[in-house]
Amino acid sequence: MNSDLSLLVRSANPVPTVDHLGDEEFSAALAAIEISLAEHPKWAVPFLRRLRMRPVAVFAAAMTIVVLMVAIPLLLFAPREGEVTETTVATTIPPTTTMVTTSAPTTTTAAPTTTTAVEIITPPPPEIAWTRMPGQPAFDNAAIGQWRAALVPGGPGLVGVGHVVTDIENLHPAVFVSADGEAWERIDEPFQSTEDAKWLTMMDVAANPAGRLVIGGGTRSDAAVWVSDDGYSWDTVSSEAFAGLDLQNILGVVAGGPGFVAVGDDGSNAGVWVSVDGYEWTRVEDEDLLALDDINVSMYDVAVAGPGLVAVGSAGLFDGDGVTGAVWISPDGYQWERLPRDMFDAESGDSGFQSMTVHPTTGRIIAWGSEMWTSPDGRQWIVTERDASPGGPPPGGQTAWDGDIGVAAGMDWWFSLWVTGDAGANWTRVEPVEPEFDDFNDQAVAVARFDGEWVVAGSGADGGVIWVGTPGD
Repeated sequence: MNSDLSLLVRSANPVPTVDHLGDEEFSAALAAIEISLAEHPKWAVPFLRRLRMRPVAVFAAAMTIVVLMVAIPLLLFAPREGEVTETTVATTIPPTTTMVTTSAPTTTTAAPTTTTAVEIITPPPPEIAWTRMPGQPAFDNAAIGQWRAALVPGGPGLVGVGHVVTDIENLHPAVFVSADGEAWERIDEPFQSTEDAKWLTMMDVAANPAGRLVIGGGTRSDAAVWVSDDGYSWDTVSSEAFAGLDLQNILGVVAGGPGFVAVGDDGSNAGVWVSVDGYEWTRVEDEDLLALDDINVSMYDVAVAGPGLVAVGSAGLFDGDGVTGAVWISPDGYQWERLPRDMFDAESGDSGFQSMTVHPTTGRIIAWGSEMWTSPDGRQWIVTERDASPGGPPPGGQTAWDGDIGVAAGMDWWFSLWVTGDAGANWTRVEPVEPEFDDFNDQAVAVARFDGEWVVAGSGADGGVIWVGTPGD
């Protein structure tokens, strides 16, 4: 079984023990379902095909069977009245209800214990009406985003980074601009005519308050930056700070610190580059960026938060525990402190943290990985299990906010667009209902809040796709 798919299924975590299910057990569960349906091949084939595209459903079915196998013997052999047993059976309380136990003051005669049920009400998801924009030439053989992407207010209105693919030998990054979020233009130069254009990557874009745009990415071996003041005309920045003996790559950019801060990889170490204006860059040297006891460390995303800046990423360990999450904090972009790695060893999962978002008013940070982690200040972190299948926004997702309402989009094995109405405490997946969405082909990759609406960029069967979300009354 594909290891990435197995990881993704475990990330969904439909039941508390699913993380302990091995690849062979998962395959066995799917095989059992297939065998049980063997007598009805005509209708079972499409069903099984959808099961393979929905591994979380397989997990849920398998775990339901396990629960029944445990529950039935308990019911059959439960102790009769008056019998004494050493076995204690835990009572499962639905997550929407909290049992609060109160007792009267102690007297010579013990007062009976009373139990009061307190209902915890989860707010309904916000109502957002989605409209699929008509196809347009800018997105022929092209799309905003690859593995991860960014779409930001800037230039004439919105600016996104993506790629064009006509065939395996003809591909290059591109910039997409729009004045209203609906009609788009594609900017191919200077990216298309660059030598080894097919090796160029654009991973993130940021805009400062003055409107200067900075794109971060990489070449075949070095980090790369492009700068623009209008979104249409772009300068390729050359800097010794981007080159070295090892591979350098920029994965995240933010307007912060001295002006702009870019993060990514510098060989096996985390890489940080800072600039005042986007043109002159310095590579930061700091011991807390080094791999040290890890095989390697990477920074995937950075945001203005906490003491100044917070960066999230991953760490590969020498002790055999695989890849885990990693977090760094900085007051200015030059000095960095990595939080203790054992804070995230246990449950951050094999993907580490690939993206993050910051609530615009509270400053609360959410980091996406195999689990969702939150922090009030960048230094203290707690994990939230993804107990709802498929589990919440994927690693690498981007989030856009309007007060406590947020929309998150990100590359996944299935269509993945999510909304929250309570500042990220609870997330609801937008169901891919036709004709606005195609469950099998669509990917929603990047999102921005613009002119009172949400603009989501992604791809479909025939190229790039734009959706516009209008808030309900």
